[in-house]
Amino acid sequence: MKIIYLILFSILSISAYSQIEKDLLRELAIQNKTNFADLNQLEGNYNNILINYSNQDIQEVIQIGSYNNYEHISNSTNFSSNLKVIQEGNNNSLLIFGENSIMKDAKITQKSSLRSVIIKNYGR
Repeated sequence: MKIIYLILFSILSISAYSQIEKDLLRELAIQNKTNFADLNQLEGNYNNILINYSNQDIQEVIQIGSYNNYEHISNSTNFSSNLKVIQEGNNNSLLIFGENSIMKDAKITQKSSLRSVIIKNYGR
């Protein structure tokens, strides 16, 4: 059974975690070889995040704006990632399928409005 440590923070959140608590949870996830997601939705409405894990992944997602969509779907058990995603603007979409060594420590920043990015990773 996989455990996913998940932090969802918004400006209206009553139980916001401090950076120290986030760092401790991240380290706990690394030590236990499990997943960790730090999700931050700021200054906007109707944002969507979908993350489908199959391996030990660490992801930090920041959405600033409204109607942003982020989806990361991976069925690979060969690769783990330490991914940071920032979406700033309105009506943006970022879809990531799969994982490979190129995405291991990727940082993706999407500063725009009304844009879509699709990344397809194929590992061997």
